[in-house]
Amino acid sequence: MCGFLKKSGGCLTFEVRKIADFMTQFLPKSYRLHSFVQPYDWGTRDEKAFIPAFLGEQPEPGVPYAELWIGAHPKLPSVLQDLNLPLNEAIRQFPEDILGRKSIEKFGQELPFLLKILSAGQALSIQLHPAKHQAERLHRKDPVNYPDANHKPEIAIALDSLVALAGFQAPAEIGSALRKYREIELFTGPVPDGPADEILIKQLYTRLMKQDGNQALLDSVLPRIAEKMSALADPAPAESQFLKQYRRYGNDIGLFSFFFLNLVELRAGQAVFTGPGVPHAYLEGNIVECMANSDNVVRAGLTPKFRDIETLLEIIEFSFGRYPVFNTGQEQDQVRFRTAADEFELILNSKPAGYTAGLKTGGKPVILLVTEGRLAIESAGQTDQFNRGQAVLLPACLDICQVSAPVGAAWYSVTVPDL
Repeated sequence: MCGFLKKSGGCLTFEVRKIADFMTQFLPKSYRLHSFVQPYDWGTRDEKAFIPAFLGEQPEPGVPYAELWIGAHPKLPSVLQDLNLPLNEAIRQFPEDILGRKSIEKFGQELPFLLKILSAGQALSIQLHPAKHQAERLHRKDPVNYPDANHKPEIAIALDSLVALAGFQAPAEIGSALRKYREIELFTGPVPDGPADEILIKQLYTRLMKQDGNQALLDSVLPRIAEKMSALADPAPAESQFLKQYRRYGNDIGLFSFFFLNLVELRAGQAVFTGPGVPHAYLEGNIVECMANSDNVVRAGLTPKFRDIETLLEIIEFSFGRYPVFNTGQEQDQVRFRTAADEFELILNSKPAGYTAGLKTGGKPVILLVTEGRLAIESAGQTDQFNRGQAVLLPACLDICQVSAPVGAAWYSVTVPDL
């Protein structure tokens, strides 16, 4: 089941708080989660809408299904379905039962991670995320555009495929691309014919991004570049993506990212991790995404939303070279995605019919998301069935449960790394 933000307003909040007043005990059992959709404009729609199909539902005509949020972020929390209680409110009332003592000691009384299904029918903005100390400062300075004080390291795992931009290419590759389209020098200044190094690329990129407000120059240069690319008999993948996004966004400074950043193409089960300051954008595809519990974004283009170029240039991470990809062999039986983030790790499981095993929470919160088949979970003397698209919370107070795959299943398990 899913829903939209507009359907989770005041009446629901009033009802669940009234019910919660009578709760004195949080039971050690599995809890089915009802989650909600963010209808951002770049989401997939109608017959191409991935999220409704994933959930076994019919899409509403014309509605963009962009992100399904599974977690306790106050902007759009999941609901514990059998209690009719938002997860963030349940954590407020029963923090140690749900989160466990060790997680509370490290992260406070909130779920450290946020899980999503993201479905990109159009490119998301070129963006990066601040480090923790930067997020705290930005939130104090501008709480409207930076709504919380947390950082947002994140991993994107392809459900079918993902085309993305991530991190800076090697300097030599960037220099070659810039020399091919000399019009860009009107933004960057001269690009030498010799080998480019990291210092030069930093200077060129900084000069370019400082021209963000020069719309007259953008309107003059970008059509000329697009015309040259359109005449190519065999454009490179990055050039094809430039033209595709040009047709959608017009003369947007974010288009220059295709000359600087790595174009990454993931197959099912492969992933990329983006830490603080790493410029990236998801262009098309359907993914499982997990991040620290934050919604902080510094945007650099391909968007009509607020762009903060000064902050971007202050916190951007200039790391160069081919961007690392997890699970290049596309293993799925049991793949652990462990990153530099302290807040989360994911395990992708794919098991045949008849599989059964005990699952220990380790005194930490665990969320399971079924992506194929059906999963059965036995806890507190009862067995619940979870189909594709359904998610379940295993609270820290539930020491162990039995997990089985009656007809075979694939699922993600998300928890806090060893504390």
